[in-house]
Parts: sequence; structure tokens; C-alpha cells
Amino acid sequence: MPDGSGGRRVVCVVWDGLRPDLVSPDVTPTLWRLAGRGVWHERARTVFPSETRVATSAFSTGSYPGRHGMPANVFYLPEHDPLRPASAADAERLRELEARDGRMLFPPTLGEALRDAGGVLAVASAGSTGNATLLNPYAADGQTGYVVNWGIALPEAVHGQVRERFGAPPARGVPNSGPNGWVTRVFCEWLLPEVVAQREPAVGVLWLSEPDVTLHYRGFGSPEAERALRDCDALLARVVEAMAAAGMRVEGSDANANLFILSDHGHTTIRRGARPPLDDVLDGDWQEARTAGAIVVGPKAIWVRPAQRTRLPGLVERLMAHPNVGPIFAANPAGLAGVLPLSAVNHGGERAPDLLFSPVWLDDVHPSGVPGYTWAPDAGSTVTDHGSLSPFDMRTTLVAVGAAFREGVRSHVPAGIVDVAPTALHLLDVPIPAAWDGRPLLEALRGGPDPETVEVQEGSIGGTTTADGAEREQRVHLVRIAQTTYVDHATLTRRTLG
Repeated sequence: MPDGSGGRRVVCVVWDGLRPDLVSPDVTPTLWRLAGRGVWHERARTVFPSETRVATSAFSTGSYPGRHGMPANVFYLPEHDPLRPASAADAERLRELEARDGRMLFPPTLGEALRDAGGVLAVASAGSTGNATLLNPYAADGQTGYVVNWGIALPEAVHGQVRERFGAPPARGVPNSGPNGWVTRVFCEWLLPEVVAQREPAVGVLWLSEPDVTLHYRGFGSPEAERALRDCDALLARVVEAMAAAGMRVEGSDANANLFILSDHGHTTIRRGARPPLDDVLDGDWQEARTAGAIVVGPKAIWVRPAQRTRLPGLVERLMAHPNVGPIFAANPAGLAGVLPLSAVNHGGERAPDLLFSPVWLDDVHPSGVPGYTWAPDAGSTVTDHGSLSPFDMRTTLVAVGAAFREGVRSHVPAGIVDVAPTALHLLDVPIPAAWDGRPLLEALRGGPDPETVEVQEGSIGGTTTADGAEREQRVHLVRIAQTTYVDHATLTRRTLG
């Protein structure tokens, strides 16, 4: 049994898709209270594309997409399908990627860093099987810890044990309360007391799939969205109680453990009546090339076979002329006027698409009072989306509370999802992999540098070109602390010529 000391242990609870402006004392009282007792990072940002599996990989590697190798919620795996990208939501596709490249994610992962220090990473996720796998990619060998999900359990030997003890996971729904409650029970009744509390250094991660699911299908201001938020808050309260029962307290004068509550991206209301730009742009012979597999198209990404790359300038011009296409980035921007390099948004690498773009966004206010609209590649039955470079998608929730953190601070120092794992390792006295992009959030710690003294460099990178009779200026707004650069948001301005 635990000796009553939180010891070298950290817990992370992720609310998928939680915008910080949805946190309130009425709807999310537990999170509101914990934020008031710890450090609320007002300028927390995710990665681009602001999509779950990209952010999941950033969380588990402390690195940006240009380093970790998960380019979007999809990736090109021609061995599986030469005509369409593979979904990173599918654990089987990720295993195929690992078999091809030797690594699923290129940098050392949080689980591997803990393993090398004699510790463990314990994950329970209500997200997709791909999301769960990316949180601890090498758990299958039984060396880095555990992953429990409604669809998989790693190492496989524990699958039957989990089902025998906790039963089959409930069916998914809107809100997704059943699977969220099931994985929280697994986390609080098994992983916390019997794994995390018994090992050090140890990190426990609980990933809740709300409010993401309900926002997608019901939108801001809906009764279902409020219920999803309230349910997540109740589950967070259960985690805090379970931590205390296991000897890991994050509140009060006897606090001895540390807790992060965070989200992976924001959400934005979809503009209805807007055709997906790739349906307009990729017509004629481009559609023939797409059908033949000469180009492969994801929601916001395009991979082009070498024989077709001489046509990239023409494709870029067509994208620029489309009213729903925002800033455009290229793996090799040479000869592509007005296009920025993927490195401008911390992207790139061998798995990167040839072209990646953000949808246009607006700061109009939804009837519920929540600002932000965007175009979505395939609205379908969904009401909100994410993935853009809008501040509404890029801004995330990040709260840190516990023995090591300052109390009652709203930090205006930029931070990101890439910083959570480095900070956790710092707290656990585990070496931070040199390859990681993120930094330990020292200014959030008791005895750390005063947040007001942290040097923050702000700037932007951009370019202007003309397309379809208009001047088009795209600009990426960046902030930098030491060696870590955060993408704040990006803008696109069109000016009619003549």
C-alpha cells in the first residue's frame, strides 16, 4: 500500500476539445476550483494542424509535428492504400506505419523516458484506438506501462483481465458519457492505486473524449454540450478523490502530488453552405490524377507524386484563389510564390504532405455567445470542427495544480501541449530527452522564476502574393521562450486590386 506520500508521481487529465472559455464556476466547478488553486496558463497553445492525433503525439513526445512524425489526423501509407491517406485514429494503421519505418513516433516518448528511469506510464483513454496508442506507443511490449481503451488494451495480456474486472465498455454516444465513465473507473480503481501509486517515477494519463464528441455533433450552447462538460467535471472530481485515497493529494497544505488538466485543441463553429475547396480545385485533369493516385488528398493536406510536382505552382494558384482556403504551407516552397515553409508552423519531416493549409476563420460570435467560425472540409452532420490556425482552435486549456506549483496564478507566459511531458519529467527528476521541443514550465513552479520576468519574444512570418485579381497576405504569429517557439495563430488578408 502507498505510504501516504505522493512521491515522484504526476497525473494528467485531458478533456478533448475543451476551449478555456467554456470553463465556468457553474458548469465545471471542480476544474474552476483547481484552476484557482493552481496555475492557469492563459496563453496555452496546441500544434498545427490543431487535430487530436497530432496533438496526442505532441503530448507523448514533447515535440512538434516536424519532429514527431504524425503530420495530421491522417498520413500517407501507400502500402495500405495508394489512393487515400490512412487514418491515425486506427491503431492497426499505426502499427503498419511502425512496421514500415521502425518507429511510430520518431522522438523518445514519455513512456520510454519513464521506462529508462525505472518508472511507468499508465494510460486510460476514451478516444480512438489510435489516440490511445499514440499516448504510449510502445506499451505492447510490456516495458513502458499500460494502455486501456474501449477498443484495445496494452500489453495484450491485460485485455482479458480488464474485461473480467470492469466488464465490456458501454457503447459510444452523444454525449459520450458511457466510455468516459468506464475508462475513468478503470483509471481510478486500477491504474491509479495499483500501478501509479505503487511505482515511481510514474505518470498516469486519463483522456476523456468530451466535450469534443458532443461539440462536433450538437454545437455550442446545446443542452448536450453542457451535460458533457458537467459529466467531465464530475469525473475529474472522482480522479482527485481517487488520487487522495491512494496517497496523492493535490489540494491543501498537505499536498504532495501534482495534476495537469489540459485539452488538445479548441473548437470552432462550421460555416454552412461552403463547399470544400478541394472539390472545387481538384477538378478536370487534377481529379484524374487523384483517381490514378498521382496525388493523395486529406482534409487539409495534399501529397503529390514526383511526376506531378512540376504542376504544384498551378495547384497552389487555384488554392489561393479559393475563398475558403487560408494560409498555405509547403514542404518545399521553392517556386511557390506566397507559400510559407512548413517549418514556419513547426512542421515538416519525411512524412509531411507536399501542401498543408488552414481553412479561413472568422471571429464572428455564435448565438450562444462563443466566438469563432471556420470552413470545414466535410461538414456532414457535424456542427463544429477544429484543425485550423484560428486562435479558437489553437488556444487550449492548461491548468497545473499540486505541491510543486504556485497557487492562484493566471500565467500570461506562453506555454503549450509540448511542455507537459517535459514539466512532468522535471518534477519526477527524470532526464528530459534532448530531442524534445518543449520546455519545463519552471515559472509555474514554487521557487521558480517569476512569470513576469520570463523573456518572451513575439513576432510573425509571412508573405504577400496575388491570386485571382486580389492581393493575398498570409502571416503566422509566433512567440518564443528560450529554444521553444509556439504558433499563436495565423491570419489571411485579401485586398482586391484595381
